[in-house]
This record gives sequence, C-alpha cells and structure tokens, in this order.
Amino acid sequence: MTRTRRTLRILSALAIGGVFAPGCSLVVDFDRDLVTDDGGGMDSGTDGEVDGGPAEVCGNGMVEAAEACDDGDTDADDGCSATCTEETGWGCDGASPTVCVETCGDGMMVGGETCDDGFDDSCGTCNSTCSGAGGGSTCGDGEVCPETEMCDDMFADACGTCNADCSGAGTAVTCGDGTICAETEACDDSNTTMDDGCSADCSMIETGWVCTMEPSVCAMTCGNGMMDMGEACDDGDNDDGDGCTAACTVEVGWSCTMADPSVCGAAMCGDGIAVGAETCDDGNANVCGTCNAACSGAGTGTCAVGIGCTGDGLCTSGYCDAGTDLCADCAGDGDCAGSPAGEQCVSMACEVCDPADDAGCSGGTPQCHPSLLACTECAASGDCSGSTPLCDAAGSCAECLTDSDCSGTTPVCTAGSCAACSVDADCGADQCLASGACEACDPADDAPCTGATPQCDPGTFMCVTCIADGDCSGATPICNGSNVCVACASDAECGADQCLTTGACEACDPADDAPCTGATPQCDPGTFACVACLTNGDCSGATPICNGSNVCVACASDAECGADQCLASGACAACDPADDAGCTGGTPQCSPGTFVCHFCLDDSSDPTTTDDSGCSGATPTCNAARTTCSLCEDTGGATDRGCTSGTPACNGAGDTCT
Repeated sequence: MTRTRRTLRILSALAIGGVFAPGCSLVVDFDRDLVTDDGGGMDSGTDGEVDGGPAEVCGNGMVEAAEACDDGDTDADDGCSATCTEETGWGCDGASPTVCVETCGDGMMVGGETCDDGFDDSCGTCNSTCSGAGGGSTCGDGEVCPETEMCDDMFADACGTCNADCSGAGTAVTCGDGTICAETEACDDSNTTMDDGCSADCSMIETGWVCTMEPSVCAMTCGNGMMDMGEACDDGDNDDGDGCTAACTVEVGWSCTMADPSVCGAAMCGDGIAVGAETCDDGNANVCGTCNAACSGAGTGTCAVGIGCTGDGLCTSGYCDAGTDLCADCAGDGDCAGSPAGEQCVSMACEVCDPADDAGCSGGTPQCHPSLLACTECAASGDCSGSTPLCDAAGSCAECLTDSDCSGTTPVCTAGSCAACSVDADCGADQCLASGACEACDPADDAPCTGATPQCDPGTFMCVTCIADGDCSGATPICNGSNVCVACASDAECGADQCLTTGACEACDPADDAPCTGATPQCDPGTFACVACLTNGDCSGATPICNGSNVCVACASDAECGADQCLASGACAACDPADDAGCTGGTPQCSPGTFVCHFCLDDSSDPTTTDDSGCSGATPTCNAARTTCSLCEDTGGATDRGCTSGTPACNGAGDTCT
C-alpha cells in the first residue's frame, strides 16, 4: 500500500510541476481493492479517494502541518533538522523556505560561529557577531562588561560606586581621610578646612594653590615669581606693602609689570598715595603743598599770591587765577566758585562761609563761625536753646561746657553732655555711686561714714549708726527704726527666759549667766544651758581644767595649762615650786605661796636663816622684795635677817651685821 501511495504523490508532483505537456493527461489505473485505509490517509473503500489530502514532506521548502521549519533540505546542523525541527543555538524565521541563523550570545558555538561567550556584546572573549575574539574588558574604562564586571565607574580604584576590580560596590568616599577618590575628589589633605589649598569638601583645588601627593600637600602659587592663572602680579614673595599683595593683587597706588617675576613701583607722583620710593604724595605734582614735585620730601606748603599754581587748592588764598596760573587774592565770591577752600570771598581769601551774613551756610549748620570760618550749628550760645543751650568751641550746641553746668544724677560734663559720674573725684566732697549719681555717702562701701555713724543708709544716703541688726553688737544688738542700735526692753519680754544683748530669748544669758547659779553658774553661749564651766578660767584650785563636758577637772599635764604649769595638786599655776618650772633668767625661783617667779625666796618662818632659796655663800639672805641676795637685810626688828644676836643690826647696804 505504501508503494501505491508514494506513486500517487510522485504523479501528483509531476502534474503540479508541469511535467506533462498541455493537452496530455495521465491515466492511472489501479485496483482499488488493493488500497486500504491503513492509517496512512488512504481510503479502504471502493472509491479510490485519499482521506485528508496529501501528507507533509520535510525538505520540500514548505512549512507544513507540525513542521517547525523547512529549509528545503534534510541536512542537520544548519538550524533546521532532518525532521524539520529547530535546532538548539539557532533562530529560524518560520517562512517557506525557512531561513535559520546562529544565535550569537547564547553560549553555544554552532554553524558559522567561531566563538560564543554567552554575552551579546563586543567585550569579553567573543565579539558581538560571534565571528572572532572580543575586545576583552578593562576595569575603569566606564563600560560594564557583564562577562567579567558587575560595575564600572570609570576609575580603577576601590572607592566610589565601584570597587577596584569592578566586581561590586566601592567603599564610601570620606573627605579628610587623606586618600584621594578620583571619582569625586580633586584632592584630600586630611582635613575639611577651607582656604588651605584643598576645598572643605575635597571637590576642588582652591584658586591660587597647587596640590600634589596623597595625602595632598598644597602650596600657594602666589609668591613663586610666575604669573599663574588668576594672578594680577607675582613678585616672588608673599609680602604686602611692596606693590603686589600676599594674594598677588596689585596694591592701590602701584603699578606692576606682567613679567616673571613682576616688578612693582609707584604708579605716579601726585596721585595722593605715597608708595614705593615716594616719601610723600599730596596729590599735586608741584612744589606747593605738603610734598614736593618729586614726592621725595616736604613741599613748600600752600602757594602764596603770585606763585604758579595748577588749582585753587594749592593757593593760600584759595584762588588760582586761571588766566595767569598764579595764586591771587579773590576780588569777589565769583573768584571762589568751585574753590575747594570755599565759595565765599572773605578778606580777599576764599572761605567756606562769610561771618558777616552767614552766606554759604544752611540747614543744620546755619551759622558761619567767626573764628573757625566754617559752617556750624552755632556761633554763640544765643544760637542754641532747649536741652542744649550752650555753644561749644567747635560750634555745636551742647548741654554743658563744664561740670558746673551739670547737677543731680548727671554731674559730669562729658563731650557736651551731662553724664553720670565714674569716680569719686567727679563728685567733689561727695561719693560717686554705681548708679552714677553723687551722694553724701555710698551704701556699697559706706564711704565716708566712720565713728558713731559708720553705715550709709541706702534710702537717705545719710551716715547712720546701723542699717540692720548685724551692724550692732554688745549691749545694743538691735537696730531700731531710727537706725540706732538698742537692746531688748526687758527679761519680761522673754517669759521664763532671758533677754540677751542680741535681743534673743534663751534659757540663760551668756552676757551675765543669769539665771545660772550654784554648781552650774555659767551660761553656755552655744547651747544656752547652765553648766559648771565654759573655759579654764571658770575653774580654779585643784580642778582648773574645763573639759569637753563643761566640767572642772584636775590637770593631767603642763600642756593642759597652756603657758602655766600643772602642779602635783592638779592645779595650774604660773610656775611650779617643785622644780621651779616656768621660771628662767633673772627670776629662776618659783614662790610656793604666790606661784610667782622671783630672783630669790626668803624664809619668813626663820628670819635668821642663812639658807634662803636662790642665795648662798657670802650673800645668803634674800631681801623682802625677793630681787637681791645680800649678807643681811634690815627688817627693823631686834635682830635683822641674816644677823645674829651678837651682831643683830644690818647696815643699809646689807653687807655688814653690827
């Protein structure tokens, strides 16, 4: 059955292709019973018809039925396979016949491709047509080659938007870290300070500077002797006052060459600016004036009448005759028109104004001052009024001319106005207060209050005894309404307590120890309680020490007695008879009765003794005053001290008994 089907196809093709000549026909006779419907589209009946028409033919150049392509052949590896399916790595247009081309960039090398790196671009290992080697990739060229790069910021460094090998994001840019990130920084001098060559944001090198190295080291171009961009001059230094400033600008009054380095000199004598070799410049290039014609020294001053001039300002008269170019006396106001000295002719000289009629003055300065020959507010006090009634020497109306014109809280005349005082001297015998007023006394320091009235009352500025209780003491601790120190009225005001000298009421009064008596006679001024003692002075006898509990006890050591001595009895005394401690020099003996140091001690119980303390040898007797040792002492008795009954009388000198 297959052969018959194939024959039919061939015949059909021959007919379609015009193999038979016109007018000819082909009669095909076959046994229809031999034709069966075997799934090949043939009818198994007796009509000899083909069901569904002819089947598709791969390779005939026609895309039929289930064919994905048909390029007119059944060759493999040309895009359309021998079974008319599209081959991997190709792209077919689906037309009849089908045209297939290689897919460059899919990573598969097919057909006429000599390479395919999987990327449809010209960089990498293969070009964009897969016909040869690609251009490769360079990190930092600004072109992202996806085969090897994730990014490319045009800079082959680690900072910025892309890192050094273009494999990912770069590090953050930090101005002031000393590292230059070329993507955003022109310099980085390790700080964010401006005016040091590198701008505060590191985006630019500042004008007049050059920066090199990393971290950037910047130096000013001004001063290098070369005319760099933005410089008007460069004289090789950074000094002002030599024509070219430290910023390489030309200074006023100078001119500088454009050479390398610039040479600067005075622009012109007579321009009014003394620079360079000029010692002066009065603005006039002639001998008149304050500077000479060469600007090398003093001029002759203003020119007198008859001296050559170039302008009114050079003439003493203020008038330079334009017809003769000589200084001349003015004859009328017309000669002074435009004169810098003034437009009024007064006594043959041009002046600002004329005192005769105040001509030339108006507005706020209507008076021509006769001595100043200038327009002023006033020429005399009669021209002033109100709060500024006086005319000062400068022709201005003032409140005062001297201190005598001022009073009250503004006693000092300063610059024509009455002002507050600043020192006591401004107030004469009074005091200058912080408020600026002059008063009899100053509450700030009570000056000059002394004696019985040492305080300055801030209300009346009078010297008084007190302002507050703190100014009072002793028996009058209270400051009353009349600024007098007084005591409290009576104890009755304090009930069962005492009225103290301070005016306070307490259980006892330290001033008189009232009402303390008996074993606790002292009033403690700290606790206001009655105690046995407050100080050692309140104790005596064998218990001379007042301890911390305000109780009198015996002394334990000399240290407890201060300058005195601690006796064996526990009492404190000026000296200790036991060892004469406390007695030295000319009074080495301590009297056991009076505890007073003497030169010597007499034995009153035995007037005839020859063994008085402190005396011995030829002078064994101490006189009654205990100041001298002698042989004997005239006591006026039957037998004088130091003498015996055989020779009972002591002479006046104390050196002989008779």
